[in-house]
This record gives sequence, C-alpha cells and structure tokens, in this order.
Amino acid sequence: MKKHKFLQSQVLCKFSVNTRCISCNTNQPVEELENFFINISLENKFCGNTVTTITQLLEAQKEWKSSNDECFMCESNVLEKSTTISSTSNTLIINLNPFIIKNDSFEKINLKVRDLANTPLTINKSIYVLQSGIFHKGRDLTNAHYYTLHKFHDIWYKLDDTSITESAWPRLSEDAHMLFYEKV
Repeated sequence: MKKHKFLQSQVLCKFSVNTRCISCNTNQPVEELENFFINISLENKFCGNTVTTITQLLEAQKEWKSSNDECFMCESNVLEKSTTISSTSNTLIINLNPFIIKNDSFEKINLKVRDLANTPLTINKSIYVLQSGIFHKGRDLTNAHYYTLHKFHDIWYKLDDTSITESAWPRLSEDAHMLFYEKV
C-alpha cells in the first residue's frame, strides 16, 4: 500500500472539468478528476501538415468543446466542457493518443509537434523538462512497433527491443505517443 501511495504522489494529476449548458446558460457543478496521465484528445486542427507545440496542445484542452451530457437544470444535451489541470506531481505523463476511430478500427493521424525535446513545459508555475518518450511506428494499433527515447546525462538514447543506441530526438516528433516530463 505504501508503494502505491508513493507512486500516486509522484505522478498523479488533478483536473477540473467545467461544464456549461448552451440552452439555459447554466454552469454545471465542477468535476474534480484524478489520473496518472494527461490524455490529450487531438482535434482536426492539429492533423495533417499543421505543426504545433505541446503548449498549444495543452491549451486546446481548455477550449470549450461540445459534450453529450445532460443539463441538470433544463435536461438539454447542448453542453460544452473545458478541462484545466489543477495540480501536478514530480513526473508528468502526457498521452498524445494519435489515433482516431475510422471504419471500426483505430487509424493513426499525422501529428507534428515541434521543439518537444528543447522546450520546458510550464504548468501551474511548475517547470517540467522532457526526459523520455514512447514512439509508435506504424499505421494503426495492430500493425506497429514501439520504441523509447530516453535522456541520460543530456544525451538521448533509443531503446529498441534489445538494442540501445545514441540517438537524436526527432525534429517534429511525428511518431511520439507518450511523453514523460520531470519537474525541475
């Protein structure tokens, strides 16, 4: 039990989800959620040849998006939600989730994120630097290969099955799937 509490203290994030009804202009009660990682739901504006930054992806989660929930006042289902990160821990895990459902299968979308390896991330006045990433090489979830890039003494290493080689972080991080940041 102590190990589990230690892990929670190191990686747990807390989120506030704000919901408002468009029909009756009522704000719903704020939901407080906890998770071990930040799951970024990608939107069409980040797909294709668009180049973005991790900060822009996190900011997009704060934008109001339509929701299928029901209003507690008027029972309308014309709602919008906005998610903000209320607290973070020493380690920040971001799941870029680069897949969409298409024809009953998960298809990978083309996401280009620049400056991941060189740009610190600031969340709630805490500064984080990228330490590791899991990459997904392939078209979809079933036809793919995963590998990891990890920084050790300011040098990036690629861990791919049984080999470990010195490597560079990809310029646009096109195959990045999960990112691991440490608080500085």
